[in-house]
Amino acid sequence: MKNIDLSELDRILKLKSKYDSGDIDIDMISPQDYEVMNLLYKSELNEKNSEIKKIRDEINEIYTLMEEVVNNNENKE
Repeated sequence: MKNIDLSELDRILKLKSKYDSGDIDIDMISPQDYEVMNLLYKSELNEKNSEIKKIRDEINEIYTLMEEVVNNNENKE
């Protein structure tokens, strides 16, 4: 992918925002702009997947701690 300047990035982000809100259709976007938008979507998706993994790991840790507490209480009885 070619390097883009900040004004170009700003233009693409505005275009993406309009597309996301339904103000414009896909056929109103050039293939080059759509390619950049897809990269932005992939980046967003990767970030969300990373957040999901972090939350999943935290839930597993809490579950493990809860199991330990339950097991300790059962052993005391």
